[in-house]
Amino acid sequence: VLPQVLGEAGKDSMRVRLLRAARAAAMVVYLCADHVVWLQAVKVLPPVRAQTVRDVAYRSWFAALMCSLFTRFEMLTSNLREESASRADEQRLVGGGSSNVVAATTTTATLRALRERQRELRDARDQLFVGVLTDVCDMHVASAAGQFNFFTNSRGASAVAGIASALIGIATLVRSVGSGGASGGTAEPRSPSAPPPSYASTSSSPASLPPTPYSGAKRE
Repeated sequence: VLPQVLGEAGKDSMRVRLLRAARAAAMVVYLCADHVVWLQAVKVLPPVRAQTVRDVAYRSWFAALMCSLFTRFEMLTSNLREESASRADEQRLVGGGSSNVVAATTTTATLRALRERQRELRDARDQLFVGVLTDVCDMHVASAAGQFNFFTNSRGASAVAGIASALIGIATLVRSVGSGGASGGTAEPRSPSAPPPSYASTSSSPASLPPTPYSGAKRE
């Protein structure tokens, strides 16, 4: 948990780091409780307070998803704020103009860097929206499995949410593998809340996303 708080210093806000730490802690509780549920199901452990352990597992998973969702909202806010500042800089440079050849060349390079960064921010924002949708679907599944009915308790709706989350995960995996193969590897991620790079040089690093909690099939 501690690296979740300290590992991203200088890149992410304290709120993002604390939310990631809380998500990691909740996932530790969930995984431990989920393994106990499984061991009880296969008769390795006696079924002592089995329902309580199940409740702890699913509520911890739900809490981890909530932290992940809030992290994405925080990163989305930072993303929009940085894009707005970048567009303001672009408008100022376009409206300024210069008759000096050196200054005009520098302005062109800066504009190119600004537009490249805006493209990165848009791509990162698309990933954040997909992550939000995945978290909401997984929260629906966790709520139904834990039977605390944060959402509707319809089994059909829960099944649809689980299938949607799985399909999104598969599509994201295929896309990431395809991108890595085309570029010969993946670029080092950089958070949208990181300080903007110097516009003297471009950067093509995609924004990082908080890891999505495990959303596989739950054991009854």
